Amino acid sequence: EFVESAAYWWLREGIAPQVAAFRQGVEDVCASAAIWAFEASELSALFCGGHVEFSKEQLQRHLRPKGGIEIQDLDLLVEVLARLTPDRCGQFLEFVTACPRLPPGGLSAAEISVSPAQPAGSLPRARTCTK
Repeated sequence: EFVESAAYWWLREGIAPQVAAFRQGVEDVCASAAIWAFEASELSALFCGGHVEFSKEQLQRHLRPKGGIEIQDLDLLVEVLARLTPDRCGQFLEFVTACPRLPPGGLSAAEISVSPAQPAGSLPRARTCTK
């Protein structure tokens, strides 16, 4: 009985004000009640983006070389990134942008620049605070 009461509080009663505020916020942005016809996974994909995939061509077009990176190093990075699973693509994006999803506009809007590690031989670093 205690476990049921605790679960009811934590999963229903205790979060009711936050759920109501969330609903109100969504309704403020989307005036149509049709928004509630979507499943939670569909809303998540709409608001947060879906799984992340990018092609070799997209990477070649949208990764921005900087700081004198050699073309063969950039090509090697593109080859590796193009073979990543969607989960790994998300992890890569989270490392370089602090977000595991692509922004609206896709890879071109992410503005990912690639430069050689400084000092030479050091581990890769993300520059997420410079955007």
